[in-house]
Amino acid sequence: MKSESQRLAVISDVHGNADALRAAESVLAQHTYDKLIVLGDLLTYGGQPHEVLQGIDRLAGQFDTVFIRGNHDQFYFDLDKGKQPFYPKTPEFVRESVRWTHNKLAGMRLADRYDWKDSFGAGPVFIAHANPYEYGDWSYVADADGWQRAANTLRDRGYLAGVFGHSHRSFMKMLSPTNEVTNMPADEWIAPANGEILLMNSGAVGQSRGTGLSFLDISIHGATIKAHLHQLSVDMGPSKGIIAQSGMSSTTQEKLISYLEKT
Repeated sequence: MKSESQRLAVISDVHGNADALRAAESVLAQHTYDKLIVLGDLLTYGGQPHEVLQGIDRLAGQFDTVFIRGNHDQFYFDLDKGKQPFYPKTPEFVRESVRWTHNKLAGMRLADRYDWKDSFGAGPVFIAHANPYEYGDWSYVADADGWQRAANTLRDRGYLAGVFGHSHRSFMKMLSPTNEVTNMPADEWIAPANGEILLMNSGAVGQSRGTGLSFLDISIHGATIKAHLHQLSVDMGPSKGIIAQSGMSSTTQEKLISYLEKT
């Protein structure tokens, strides 16, 4: 692992919400980053797939951008190959939203649009959409068992920290060598040592699950790490209106709008 100084922006789980992405773009434009990490799940749920991809294209033109695959991106990769994309427990509202979005893409192949990676290493920090396991394992790092398992894996692989999305819930936690969990403050330099592992979640840009819309700003200097969570303020009215006019079933519309009302 390199010991260089670098600053990263990590945006995850845009989920078809171009209004929220524009809010993130406005904040990103005020800062300088060595890399922008797009942490997957660009589409599904929101009704603005083309506008989201146009926004991502703009960002890729402004920043040195790394694209990391998420489970929702994989849905579209599989559909474009003629494969059945869903796992048995995928809810019907998710299936319908994916099919609706794929139809709107009208032959645009998401897999070909960007140079996708399974994960990315930034010095002592491992970055992936869901967790530090093999690609295609979408286990959540969202509770005590998940934190401990992830910390053990990162420790075994020689990393000091892991950054993930997927759960749509931001957090920053330190796990001791015995995996005791401590909430950590943002905006302070932290130096995990002697088997400690720092775990961070960027939250979601487009659809929160209780911690607000956000993205992560990470500075790395050698083995020390500082993180800032940029909270986004977005009027969800237009996004809800687009979903209500989408032509998706009323059940799916209600489910998708309910998520935006929780944001």
